[in-house]
Amino acid sequence: MANVKFFFDEPFEITKIKEIWNSAYKKEIDISYFNWRFLLNPLQNKTYISYIMENNELASFYAISPVKILVNNKTYSAGLMNMAMTHPNHQGKGYYVDVELKLHELIKKEGFVCVFGFANHQAHRIHRIHAGWKDITIINQMRLLKDNFIIKKKIIDLHDTFEIDLINNDIIKLSQDLLFSSNYIKMTRDVNFLSWRLMQNPVNNYYYLVKKNNNKIQMLVFFKYYDNSIDIMEIFYKETEDYFENYYLLVKELIEKVKCINVWSNLHGQEHLTLEKMGFLESEFSTYFGVIPFMNKLINNNLEDWHYRFIDSDVF
Repeated sequence: MANVKFFFDEPFEITKIKEIWNSAYKKEIDISYFNWRFLLNPLQNKTYISYIMENNELASFYAISPVKILVNNKTYSAGLMNMAMTHPNHQGKGYYVDVELKLHELIKKEGFVCVFGFANHQAHRIHRIHAGWKDITIINQMRLLKDNFIIKKKIIDLHDTFEIDLINNDIIKLSQDLLFSSNYIKMTRDVNFLSWRLMQNPVNNYYYLVKKNNNKIQMLVFFKYYDNSIDIMEIFYKETEDYFENYYLLVKELIEKVKCINVWSNLHGQEHLTLEKMGFLESEFSTYFGVIPFMNKLINNNLEDWHYRFIDSDVF
């Protein structure tokens, strides 16, 4: 095995990331994103990057972002598999596998229960063969085109109000009084995570749409605009309210502003059927969703157990 080092022990110059990125993709990387994702994550006490340096060149590196994961409502440490690449000058040497396995070995010792990720075709194959990756599902985006929206006759309560704006600290705090999933396994949505993920992100701006009745919140959606479309990041709701009626009304508000709406929805959930009823269709391949469990009795790859949204990915 090559000499694998850890960033928190021996940090390399950040310019090395720019060099390997430019060589691999022939384009610039936004270093502010790298700093935000890996150096400013409030859920970590160190930067989890493993790497191999050869001839003063960053030959290969692999990074994860720590997250908090809820399993049966108990909180554990987990890792989101993030950036990973090998410099074109060093491909074919097995370096990617070396850095991945070394970092997994380290975080397992530190008490992480798993790493999970959203992989493309090439990374998926490597994870499956070498790293113990277990597939949860292939995710296709659910997409609603404005012309396909199935409008139903619904008399909106005169006490209903809708508010839309950039996400702020107050709305994040209000989300803590709402639910977002009843699934057995899900990533946390606490104030620290939401503030960092949605307000401090240097690349994207995120918005909220809230539905109230008699000035009481019934449902809240976090989303972003992208090329005349909307990506739904997460949905929060009041357990005692009519979830699907409120969902419909929020979609109705959003679709009037763009050409289409995109969302990730678990195939086994009632939500998926409700989306189909509104006119959402499964569109193109989005990603492989999988997990590498370090505690097999705790973490499984049963799709029905998992909740996931765009907010859990590092792409959206």
